[in-house]
Amino acid sequence: MKQNIDEYLPVNLALENKNFLVVGGGKVATRKIDLLVPRGTYLTVVAREPDQKIRELEKNSLLILREKEYEISDLDNMDYVIAATDDSKLNEEIYEECKKRNILINVVDDPKHCDFIFPSILRRGPITFTVSTAGKSPFLSAFLRQIMENAFTEEWIFIGELAGRYRKYVLRKFKDRDDLKAECFKRFLDVNWMEILREHDEHAAEEYYNKLLDSLE
Repeated sequence: MKQNIDEYLPVNLALENKNFLVVGGGKVATRKIDLLVPRGTYLTVVAREPDQKIRELEKNSLLILREKEYEISDLDNMDYVIAATDDSKLNEEIYEECKKRNILINVVDDPKHCDFIFPSILRRGPITFTVSTAGKSPFLSAFLRQIMENAFTEEWIFIGELAGRYRKYVLRKFKDRDDLKAECFKRFLDVNWMEILREHDEHAAEEYYNKLLDSLE
């Protein structure tokens, strides 16, 4: 019996100092580049006629721009590649060469030629929500992301930061007591932080947080 294999495993990658190549300089390529620039990648863009925003990013030393036609040698030393040209034949050639070199590649709007895909992303401080349709219908991913954006409002930035501080405190205080750690985490989650923030403010939430810490003594 053939195993039912999911197409993609959702993971979060640390891309700092990774060599990333984007072939193409249009609007789609620019959207991908916007996602990569804040991640600390060594980003190279190969495009004969790059979008103005790509030129501006180069001026600010946020990427290397090669205004030329793609060559196989552009793949040298790359860890990841995005093929975002409007030439499907060229995109497929890039894909085939990446497979020979064991380089992970994303061919835009072509899930069959993708080792990885980009989900729709919503960030609330340290909290990241992603939704994907495995490349089948990005418009639906964008719609679902909008639902999440309406549900998880800006207050979650503060709650996420608070939860991070609380976890550090609990792990330090009850280092060898898994039972107590679990109880402490439950007590944090039992608090209606959203109600406190909406009816009062962050200062009131901080006061409640400090009382919660005192109760753990």
